[in-house]
Amino acid sequence: HDHVRDRMAAYTAFEKKIKSAKAMHRFDDLERLEGHNKPSYNLAASLRERYPTFAMAMKDVDDALSTISMYASMSPEIKSETTIEFHHALPSGLHRKAHNILQDWMNFVVESKALKKSFISIKGYY
Repeated sequence: HDHVRDRMAAYTAFEKKIKSAKAMHRFDDLERLEGHNKPSYNLAASLRERYPTFAMAMKDVDDALSTISMYASMSPEIKSETTIEFHHALPSGLHRKAHNILQDWMNFVVESKALKKSFISIKGYY
């Protein structure tokens, strides 16, 4: 996973350069950085390495769906105990994105008729 780490390090360095240019009011450097030098990374190679077949990927989908379900069920804002203000509990749009992904997954399961048997336990749905 060295290529992912290298790409993430390059992206972190890029973000530091952007932050520095904004702080020093160097707008010409900022335009140059934002326009052409933004590093990108693609996780497709790592995913193919970790999950060579679709069946292997489906075996681990429950962990991802559990996390997405948690974010979808959380309130995007929480009320402060000391004031009448609301504070953001989740990053902007995360609740909505998680809810949409969960709905898409449920629609896929219904349309493909993939769910044959299920039961509910203390630990979750199976």
